[in-house]
Formats: sequence, structure tokens, C-alpha cells
Amino acid sequence: MAIFWICVVMRAGSCFVISTINDRAIDPSRARGLETKSGEMASEPVSYTSLLTDYYVIVFLTAVLLFHFSNAAMLPLLSQQLFLDNTERGFEFAALAVITAQISMVASAICAGMLVPIFGTKPLFLTALAAIPIRGAIIVLLLTYHPDNYMLLATQILDGVAGGIFGVLLVLIAENLARGSGRFALLVGLGKTAEGVGAAFSNLVGEAAAESYGYRTAFAILSIAAVVPLLFYGALMPSARFTDGEAIDDLSISLSNKSTFGGSEHGSEDNSWTALGAKRNGNEGLLSGRKNSTDGSRNRQGTVTAVKTPLHRMDMEL
Repeated sequence: MAIFWICVVMRAGSCFVISTINDRAIDPSRARGLETKSGEMASEPVSYTSLLTDYYVIVFLTAVLLFHFSNAAMLPLLSQQLFLDNTERGFEFAALAVITAQISMVASAICAGMLVPIFGTKPLFLTALAAIPIRGAIIVLLLTYHPDNYMLLATQILDGVAGGIFGVLLVLIAENLARGSGRFALLVGLGKTAEGVGAAFSNLVGEAAAESYGYRTAFAILSIAAVVPLLFYGALMPSARFTDGEAIDDLSISLSNKSTFGGSEHGSEDNSWTALGAKRNGNEGLLSGRKNSTDGSRNRQGTVTAVKTPLHRMDMEL
């Protein structure tokens, strides 16, 4: 019963802290992601269809869902395994599994924040994705050859590494994808929804496999499933580097989105761009692009400042 009262007190504290935020300190347009890299404000947010059909948004959300599908059930299954191995200290081991992961998560989240400006988002996100199949494989090997509870607990360090990095990069990648679109909060919400859907099916499949074939097989299935988002994201998603809260242009990717600058509608062909091969060496960035229009095309080359697209991804590198 005490745990429920603790939750009530913590929630009350959260509500109090939120109530102290000054509404005037928040710029709604900037908060929702209408501000572009150049500091301009888009006149209106992009349509829901433009966001939901964007290639990289689909890749990102799919990777999030697959990540949680392969990861969410591992902790409950490990807690059950630890309890079965030692019924007298089962709850103690289950609690230690959570604590170990949380401590590791805090440390990895701090490190991720410091390393993003150096390595970009993709290498770190791939690290988080890779931690899950490695963790699952170690658990399978331990259950097969050396089922030691303390060694099984140690695998939760990898759970914390994955969770800490993922928690930081989810917001950074969403902000980068949605910059200038006015749909930042929506994209974060979609990411959290993908988390929940993936976790729900993970527990369903994981518990069903454990009941039918045993815990070792269940961990093996989840470990194999964890390889899919690693390969998927690694092959299809670019990266972005951030410094002082801003993204750095390294290498652009193909863009063909519609702009809402100046009140233009999403269907306006005059503001549709395809940008290829923009590189930044030091402080110089050159853009080779093509602007599509109804009466022909025109080539441009110059310093990269901003691209007229609702989903600004000029700060990504392949």
C-alpha cells in the first residue's frame, strides 16, 4: 500500500513544479517547432499527411517500435527467471535488476548528451540498438552454461545503456525531423505511442514464448528480433550532429517536401526542393540543388543557410 501513496506524493510534487512555470516564458510557435534553422518562422504547420508520410519519420517510428518490441519483455522475463532460481530472494533480485538498469541509464544518458556533438545521433542510436541483442545473447548463454543470478543481474547494465541513450536521442531526432514543421510535439507523441505499442506486443510475445517454450527460448526470440531494428535503422536513417543546441550541416540528403513559408500551400510546386550532396568543410557549406517549378528548372549553388522544407534535415549525414 505504501508504494501507491509514494506515487501520489510524487505526482503531487510534479504538478506543483509544473504550476510554477511562467506561461510568458514559453513561445508557443518555437515550442511546437515552427522555427527553422535560419530563425524564420513558418506561417503554419505542415499537414498531418505530410508528417505521417515523410520517409524518415516512418523509418524513425518503425525503429522505435521494433526497439521496444525486442526490449520491453526482457526485464520482466529476467525478474521471473531470477525469482524461480531463488524463491527466497526473488523479490530482492527483481528489485536489484531494476535498480541496476536505472543507475546505468542515468550514466549513459549523461554520456549520450556529451557525445552527440562529437559523434552525431546515428552512431549513438545504433549503440543503443546493438546493446539489446548483445544483452539477450549473453542471457541465453548464461542460462545455458552458467546460470548465475549475479551475472544475470549484470546484464541489466546493457539495458540501462540502451534506455539512457534512447531517452536522450528520441527527443533530439524528433526535433531535427520536425524542425520548421510545427509538429514537434506530435512527433514526440507518436514516438511514445510507438514505444507503447512495441512494449505491449513484446510482453505478449515474450510471455507466450516463455510459457510455451521456456525462458531461454523466449530470450533467444527477443534477441533475434532485436537485430532487425539495428539493421533497419543502420541502413535507412541518416545522422545529425548537435552543438550548443543546434544541428551542424554535414551532408544533406534528398529533400522533396513542400514549404509553408510565406503562406504557401503544401501543394505549391514553386517551393519544392531537391537537395543533393551538400557538404560542410570547416565553416563552409556548398549546396547543389534543383528548384522545381511549373515552367522549368533552375540550378543554384551557394552557401547553405536554410532549405525551404517543413522537415529540415540539412543537418543530417548518411
